[in-house]
Amino acid sequence: RLLAFGDAAVAAAPRDTTDAASAGFFAAARAAGALERLEGAAREARLVARYAPAADVRLGRDASAAFLKHADLRGYSVVHFATHAVVDERSVAGTALVLAPGNGESGFVGASDLFGLRLGADLVVLSACRSAGGVVLGGEGIRGLTAPLLAAGARSLVATQWRIDDREVVPVVDAFYAALASGQPVIEALRTAKLQALGAGRSPRAWAAFSSVGDPLVTVALRTPPARWWSSLGR
Repeated sequence: RLLAFGDAAVAAAPRDTTDAASAGFFAAARAAGALERLEGAAREARLVARYAPAADVRLGRDASAAFLKHADLRGYSVVHFATHAVVDERSVAGTALVLAPGNGESGFVGASDLFGLRLGADLVVLSACRSAGGVVLGGEGIRGLTAPLLAAGARSLVATQWRIDDREVVPVVDAFYAALASGQPVIEALRTAKLQALGAGRSPRAWAAFSSVGDPLVTVALRTPPARWWSSLGR
């Protein structure tokens, strides 16, 4: 099973002005441009869902922090985020995924929230800006979004080193999942996708940002989508 979040309907402003953490995340998100719609991310989420025998695609308001934090995630082999992220290189407390608010949640999913998830995922993909970044701690490495997801049970992650364009990365993500579906492990599938993008003359900013974290040799039981599937996404 695969779970994909895409183009989350983020809040226009924090509802609870007394919540300093949410207000801080909102200000950082606004400064980073992480409150804009990501129409390419919605296509990306629907795209990756076609590679799984069973998938749950959550877009807009359904791509909520409440669902992520309270749903039973142990049955998903792949969890894919095509969303915004806020990354603070000075404080772990300032880094979060940006999902839809509601049901008592601000929409900002911080490191402590991710650490508390119960995952059974072979692969988590963070197709969000600078999602591999964070605070560099001596002797421990980078602490941001990836470390708590590994601690929560993810075996392998794919994340980005810098800002990405939600439309430009769609064919790169497609190639990555196609390679996974052919039986390649995560690191080889990522290499295949990058070589295809390079051969197609795509900007390095669209493909070189993606990197592997965790176990690079994980394989995922995906399938090649039916023929002519891409046209159904309204490309």
